[in-house]
Amino acid sequence: MKIVIAEAFENLSDFIRNLPQGSHPVDEVIRDHRNILTKVTLEGKTYVIKQYVRPRFYNRIAYTFLRKSKARRSYEYAFELFRRGIGTANPVAYIEIKKGGLFYTGYFVSEFLDQPLLTTLEEYPERLQVLEDFVDFTVRLHQQGIIHRDYNPLNILYRKEAGNYRFSIIDINRMNFRKKLSKRQCLNSMKRLGFDYPLLAQYVSRYAQKRGWYPEYTLGKFFTLREKFLKPRRKKMQKTVSNKSS
Repeated sequence: MKIVIAEAFENLSDFIRNLPQGSHPVDEVIRDHRNILTKVTLEGKTYVIKQYVRPRFYNRIAYTFLRKSKARRSYEYAFELFRRGIGTANPVAYIEIKKGGLFYTGYFVSEFLDQPLLTTLEEYPERLQVLEDFVDFTVRLHQQGIIHRDYNPLNILYRKEAGNYRFSIIDINRMNFRKKLSKRQCLNSMKRLGFDYPLLAQYVSRYAQKRGWYPEYTLGKFFTLREKFLKPRRKKMQKTVSNKSS
């Protein structure tokens, strides 16, 4: 078993080392689908524990010999985001467990961010200001060559600070850090943003203006990419509904 604990959280070392035993008290189960996400309180602070689902056999081989585990990537990417001035939850520790010489499962522990998700944007009174500041945030990500490969409102939190809205990203094990991004890569990274059409169109239009791109062309390109992404998912959903009703 491999355990890495951030220096600032060495006081939690006993708790971290005992995590795989599963005997710790849990305040809340945030999610129990594939990966298990729980919330705990320790010494007056709240933390999130993510236990990753056991991967398929070929991925167990890959995580052992070829690439970093999701737990390790989440931990290391958090420090990289901080280095670049991008908000995320403070990384506490990660654990990798092997069985039979191969990777078996992993844990990632971070501080809990008590902030609303961007899913609440459409009902929020200051949504237009939030949207404008969110455009600036996305531009800053892309200008630094950062791609969150699951950039959707469930993975983006926001808060008001000194009159402006600040953003943090979570679920960060799937990230790309590049020197420069193409226009297609930038637009493609935003295809999972599930705002209603008017809000999404305004977001993309403002993004294009801030990048010095033609808004009309950018909107057309974006919605073409988004439709290409959504179409097979709609078909899969329709097939599932059809199978259940038959």
